[in-house]
Formats: sequence, structure tokens, C-alpha cells
Amino acid sequence: MVPVVSSRPLPLELTPAEKSVLLQNEAIFIRNGFSFVVLPHQQDEEGSKDAVLNRVCLQAAPLLYDNVLGAEDIKEMIHLLIETEGMNVRPSRVLQALASKACRKSVMIGDSLNSAQMTRICAHGRPTIRHLFSLSDFKYTE
Repeated sequence: MVPVVSSRPLPLELTPAEKSVLLQNEAIFIRNGFSFVVLPHQQDEEGSKDAVLNRVCLQAAPLLYDNVLGAEDIKEMIHLLIETEGMNVRPSRVLQALASKACRKSVMIGDSLNSAQMTRICAHGRPTIRHLFSLSDFKYTE
């Protein structure tokens, strides 16, 4: 996936807990093609700090075919990270695209394979023919 860099970072609407999970697992997001900037606290006109201004902004997002992944995918990844306790996760749209591509590239019924191609097929892939005997072993009677 190629990251698409925005000239204008997009503020993300995250709860403090979501923001914490995102920042603690930033390396996972980077491996998935996302990058972020954190805007510092700023004071408003009355001099009080506004928590809304201390926010994480999306600076780059991965391009999946013709779709740019975004805030919904980030929130999904955050919730998956919470559920899986920090395991490496991918957005469901990426997993669906990978599964679709794998299915389209797999061996299909009717595909002819040579011996070398048959030996490279995974054991958990589509079944291949196993020759149990040769037809020349049988005697035909009329």
C-alpha cells in the first residue's frame, strides 16, 4: 500500500483512551501506512487550555486500490488493539482486499499445472489429484 500524504493534516476525533492506544502503538499504524502529527496544547482567547486543540491529526494514509483508508479504519484498528492486547492488526478493508487477491490468484478448477507447479502448491491450498494407480495396471476383458 502506498501512503497518501496530505498537505493539510486531518484532525481525528479520538477519546483520550483511544489517543493513548494510538500513540502507544504508533509503529503498528506506521507499518500499515498511516502517519500522524500531534498538535500541542494551545490557549484560546480567554487563556484557558482547550483539550480539543491537543489532538492527533492524520498526516498520511494508505491507498488501497482506489480508496484511501481513513479515520474509520484507524478507530477500528484502535479497538482491535485494545481487544487483542497489542497484537499486530490490520484494518478489515485491507484483510478483505488481501483475501480477494489471494482467491483470484489461487489455482482454479480447470487450470492446467505442470509437475513443478504442482509441487509448489501449499498443503492447505486447493486439492490436487493424487494418482493412486495407473490404468495400465488393469486388464480389460470384453
